[in-house]
Amino acid sequence: MRTMNNRHPAPCRNDGFSLIEVLIAMAILTISIFGLYSLQVTNIQRNNKGNAITSASTWGTDQVEYLLALDYEHPDLADGSHGPFNRELYDISWVVSTDTPLVGSKSVTISVNSLIHGGRHSYQVSCIKGKNI
Repeated sequence: MRTMNNRHPAPCRNDGFSLIEVLIAMAILTISIFGLYSLQVTNIQRNNKGNAITSASTWGTDQVEYLLALDYEHPDLADGSHGPFNRELYDISWVVSTDTPLVGSKSVTISVNSLIHGGRHSYQVSCIKGKNI
């Protein structure tokens, strides 16, 4: 006589991921990558703007040193506006006012402007040149 074997079927084992779980993981990864991409683009833009501002301030500082080294009566220190003069990607100009703020001194305001990296960047610096200095 044959005996019937009453075994219970083995329970299903989940040894892997279902297709839905993989698709959800891929969607989360894609959204994360787009977020990181957006941050990277913003970072590059701000870094470029910072470089432009740093370059403008360097040109302005160089111009201050040049003007302060000149003789008090030099034509570049005559009353009025001077420039703009192109220096690489920057336009440099300055305005001289004689006897301002004191008699025997000149007030000089230097402006550096550029249109690089998708925007207008400006930098201004002021100094005072004394007659006997």
